[in-house]
Amino acid sequence: MVAQALKFAVDIYRPCAVICTGYCGSLSTDGPGVGDIAVATSVLTPEEDTIHTADTISEILVAELRQCIDQVVWDHMAKPNVRTGPFITTSHFVSSREDADQLLQMGALFVEQEAYEIVKACRTLGLPVGVAKVVRDIPGISVGADRARLGKAICTAAIIEVAKICDGQLASGTA
Repeated sequence: MVAQALKFAVDIYRPCAVICTGYCGSLSTDGPGVGDIAVATSVLTPEEDTIHTADTISEILVAELRQCIDQVVWDHMAKPNVRTGPFITTSHFVSSREDADQLLQMGALFVEQEAYEIVKACRTLGLPVGVAKVVRDIPGISVGADRARLGKAICTAAIIEVAKICDGQLASGTA
């Protein structure tokens, strides 16, 4: 289903790359924290299938996220961090500390519910793909959502800059 929907969108819009965004959970209680922005180096499943995502699009994405963060005045809030690491895609929301610890032992730092299928479909279509998600929760720990909303705004601004870079590379023939 995801592959069909993505192929349909690619046929219509002809993107030079796809960036999967949204929210994720941080599996570690030591950080990253809520509001930090996570960029995938790989995406795996509980069945231990792994797709690596560390490529040029991810590198540009990390640089643009950091630049956007540096342009904001952080009067009353801690500056969010950009963290890279493995994501794990699950079919359910992970809320218990025990479940989070099992996924952490599999090598993942972040948990979410759709990136694996999107990355897999992009690879099949030959499209560069990046995954950037804002940490919204830490399983087993209750936290506020204000920092997550701010992180989402920063992530959106960075993606706009990545699109400009990608568009410029297409225009110059370097993509």
